[in-house]
Amino acid sequence: MFKRGLFLAGIVTLGLRCNAAPDVPANPTPPNAPDFGPVVTQAVPPPPISGGTMLLSHDGVTAIVSDPDRDFVSFVDLEASVVRAKTTLNPNDEPGRVAEDNAGNVYVALRGTGELATFALKTGELLGRRYACNEPRGVAYDTARDQVFVACATGELVTFGSGMGVMVSSVLIERDLRDLVVVGDHLYVSKFREAEILDLDSTHKIFRRLPLPNPFSTGAHVAMAWRMRAATPQPQRALDASVPNPPYPDLVVSYQIDSTAFVPTTVAGSYGSGGGGGNGGDMPSIGGGGIVNTVMAHVSTGPNNGMQMNGPMLFQSAVLPVDFAISSKGDRAVLVAAGNIKSKSVEPLALVGMANQISVVSLQTNDPVFKGQLIAAEMRDNGDVIIQNREPATLTIINAGSSSPSKTITLSDVSREDTGHDIFHASSGTGIACASCHGEGGDDAQTWNFDGTKPRRTA
Repeated sequence: MFKRGLFLAGIVTLGLRCNAAPDVPANPTPPNAPDFGPVVTQAVPPPPISGGTMLLSHDGVTAIVSDPDRDFVSFVDLEASVVRAKTTLNPNDEPGRVAEDNAGNVYVALRGTGELATFALKTGELLGRRYACNEPRGVAYDTARDQVFVACATGELVTFGSGMGVMVSSVLIERDLRDLVVVGDHLYVSKFREAEILDLDSTHKIFRRLPLPNPFSTGAHVAMAWRMRAATPQPQRALDASVPNPPYPDLVVSYQIDSTAFVPTTVAGSYGSGGGGGNGGDMPSIGGGGIVNTVMAHVSTGPNNGMQMNGPMLFQSAVLPVDFAISSKGDRAVLVAAGNIKSKSVEPLALVGMANQISVVSLQTNDPVFKGQLIAAEMRDNGDVIIQNREPATLTIINAGSSSPSKTITLSDVSREDTGHDIFHASSGTGIACASCHGEGGDDAQTWNFDGTKPRRTA
């Protein structure tokens, strides 16, 4: 009986071993891995990074800056390099995207409370706040109608009268709405996780869907459209397909490309190799980066069902492309990679040329000021680049033609550094961060193929 028990135990042990997960290999530290230093924690954890929290005013001098970590909105005089006004909001208001009308009003989406806040540009005074939806994201002003639009991750498109005007309408479009560009009777609305653009007509119905360009023919798909902006200031006009060669708007979008290849989890560095364990397409061989890569595309819309794209540019080392700025002529841009923090060699900024095709002009120098976490950018008519740094809370001015900071303006002395927050958003050194697949703490709507097992959604 005793021998029989030992025999059965041996079979059970062998069976468990045969069905056990393979050994996890030792993962050497990548050469570009971030150095987080001593552990720092916040009693109130900082919100996930969304980016795009700054707007250059029509006056060309004032930068309007939302700080979702510290719950205030700053009005910065770029000529005098001073914060001329700062309005402190309630805890957890989490101010985000910014828009401006033609009457000196500024609109800020409060992601934490679901409201739209209105400020006076001249004084920075908070004029009031109105409920919009549970998860407001993008904000845009329509000159022709003198109305403000709010796009919501919960799917609503909300319309307000300008100033402190009442809510005009709230129309359910689709979940996952993000950025807005107003063009005549039409609205272009980006979707974050599904990474497409919705063209809405004057009744706010979906007129057509515009997919984002995929630079790979197989083995990858688009995901996580972090930011969409107009390529150049667009005149307000109606879209009319009967007009020959109408001036349809150019849009620029920064987004990600996710691998659909087999991704081994028992091989060191697989996430940074692009996958390609045997049944993948051409992303690993052409991209040469990790299983997630950054793309910036300059796209032109027209009356056809689709987009004409001008040279989508792949940035293998730019992790979390949360924002970019475009010159008034549309010939230059600067891309912000919020995930490139505390890195030994990878830069968080890239200057981009955009004449006919997007192409990298140069990378920023290894200046210590860029070792913070950059989350937003704007570009003045004189070519100066304005960068918002999340931690420490500063604005950095880079004069035209320079690659080094010219001035730094302190927005707050309050630190919101948190090691866990840094780890979640930082590039691991292989071109990917936790937030690359879990943007804003959610998921990327991607179905992955790990180790050849059945497909698995990001959780």
